[in-house]
Amino acid sequence: MYVASREEYLAYNKRRWGSDGWTQSLRRSGEPDERTGRAAEAEELLFEAIYERGQNVADAATLQALGEELGLDRVKEYLSSSDGLEEVLEEDTGAKQEMGIHGVPYFLIQSSLSEVQHRLSGAQSVAAFTSVFEKTIAAKQ
Repeated sequence: MYVASREEYLAYNKRRWGSDGWTQSLRRSGEPDERTGRAAEAEELLFEAIYERGQNVADAATLQALGEELGLDRVKEYLSSSDGLEEVLEEDTGAKQEMGIHGVPYFLIQSSLSEVQHRLSGAQSVAAFTSVFEKTIAAKQ
């Protein structure tokens, strides 16, 4: 576990995901599926691969196998090209700027009964979460 071992963040990402930029590979792997209307199925498969199978989705061979599992014909060619990379990087940068994300993990907490949002960025204490939950509960009353 990251916290218990005090393993450096970047070292953990490299060991667990193969690089620090695994989300780029993950996002790019979903691009063909948005065009084929299978984005939800692709997202479910990717998260299953990460969290249930323990697979490294930054690994090109893993992504290729997952794409083939979805029945994508040209996934190998797509992933070995730069197709879609610029768009993913622009989308990622824009979303981070729009939401004020400066660290991971990033939490956006909101009650379904209120439009008030609370954000926590980076590692936070239990007290910080408790405070945000209390504010969220108070906002809906």
